Amino acid sequence: MKKSFNQLILELNEVKFKVPSGSKELKRDTIKAGGKSVELVYVQNKKRKIEVYIDGTAFGQEFKDLKKAEKEMKDIRGVLMQMSEEEFSMEEFKEFMNEINI
Repeated sequence: MKKSFNQLILELNEVKFKVPSGSKELKRDTIKAGGKSVELVYVQNKKRKIEVYIDGTAFGQEFKDLKKAEKEMKDIRGVLMQMSEEEFSMEEFKEFMNEINI
């Protein structure tokens, strides 16, 4: 059976990020920022709270439900789009997220 290009990309992305033990993947989303694709993975943890991973890095905030997490990521998407106009790297964004989460 032949697979489409999109199916292969989806499989490769799933291999790239593994959901933490005891957690359940709810949704995957990809956004484009700065000419790069950024993967968002929504995960339900053991406490039944929603966590978001951006390119495999935890966002560092738990949400009550998927709808609230998606709303917050919509705002983050806007920030990423704005940053893409100012030439940034995902590493810089991840460092920024890590500083906020400390």
